[in-house]
Amino acid sequence: MNSSDCNSDNQSDSSFLMGESGTSKKRKLSMTGNLLSNVQLKVLEFENQALKQLVQEFENENQFNGLKAKITELEEIVAKLQKENSEMQKKNEVEKNQLKIQNDSLNSIISDLTSKIKIVENEKKELELKIIKNIKCEIKDSVGSEKTILEGTIDKLNLEIVDLKNKLADKEKAIHNSAVPENNESDIVVEKICNKLQQFLTSSNSKNDCFKNPKKMNISKSGTSTISKSTKLQKEEAQKLTAEEQIIADNYLNGNFQKGARVYAIWGKDYYSAICGGYDGLSRFKVFYTDDQSVRIIPRDSIIPICMIKEGSHVTVLGETVDDGEREIYDGKILAIPSIKNTEEWHRGLYKIEIENDDNVESRNIEWFDICFTESQYKQIVKGFKKKKDVFQENFVESGHRTRRFNAAVGTAAASSSSTKSG
Repeated sequence: MNSSDCNSDNQSDSSFLMGESGTSKKRKLSMTGNLLSNVQLKVLEFENQALKQLVQEFENENQFNGLKAKITELEEIVAKLQKENSEMQKKNEVEKNQLKIQNDSLNSIISDLTSKIKIVENEKKELELKIIKNIKCEIKDSVGSEKTILEGTIDKLNLEIVDLKNKLADKEKAIHNSAVPENNESDIVVEKICNKLQQFLTSSNSKNDCFKNPKKMNISKSGTSTISKSTKLQKEEAQKLTAEEQIIADNYLNGNFQKGARVYAIWGKDYYSAICGGYDGLSRFKVFYTDDQSVRIIPRDSIIPICMIKEGSHVTVLGETVDDGEREIYDGKILAIPSIKNTEEWHRGLYKIEIENDDNVESRNIEWFDICFTESQYKQIVKGFKKKKDVFQENFVESGHRTRRFNAAVGTAAASSSSTKSG
């Protein structure tokens, strides 16, 4: 509705009112007022609706602008991310090329190392073959020299046997021609000697086999190694002694070893635990190695008596058993030796030794048969001793203050040893 229309209506109403009476005028005025109020109300409602529509349009426009701003912001973010992604792809491509170059370089290095390893392995095999060949030559030379000595001894004994038999034959002839009977006791003794010598000669070939399987000790740079033992066993066994008998036997009297004495005998260039089996009359002793009871005839100078081991002596110690069944070997130093005052302690032969295990140093209690010596350790032990007969007294000062029965037993053992030699 327009305002001009409203004005024309109002003018017609007012002219109409002027021609009417007073009462009707009042009624008409009242009706006119109501009509005006309704018209104004409708106008206000219309204007209100229009305002609401304008407000709605305004709000929609603001939301659109906000969304547009957000879209613009998102587009900027997407562009930034695309740029970063492009830069990252370029960087990854560069790194990929670098890794490829490094990989090619590593493959080349690995190939070179593989070829070098093959060369080293071939050289190692050649070296092992040379070492084995040299060892075989050394063993052959050693066996040959010892065999030559033994053959010379056998020839000498054969000549002595022939001489004794000739003397025996001459004596029998003289007795046969003589009318006076003579005592034949000396003839029996001579015959026994000949028989013993003959038995020695027949058994010498079997004893000579003992030189064919030398033990080996390969000391590594770390101080540890493994020891390969002889697998050949002998029927003969070492003598077993009681605690008091062992003390007597271990007494190294006048450079002679008694039967059952605990010693360290040479095998190859090293010295291993053994039991003395007696004197052969040619400055040599039979020994039984404790690890496998193998038997050898060893010169006196190649045997270490157990009483030579003193505090401060450097030794080699047999350690734990490794996967291949062999035992590791460590360098050690004697801290304490068993006391002669305690018979059982001496018989057990337990030594306190400082062990060098890689970078660690520890103290262990080691039994005498788990001790061995290298050539250099042997030289250090025998060096500085005044006389071999004084060794036992140096280690066992208290041995001269034991009981009468013990001292008598020592004298008896020495006497029996002398009588055995003379027999």
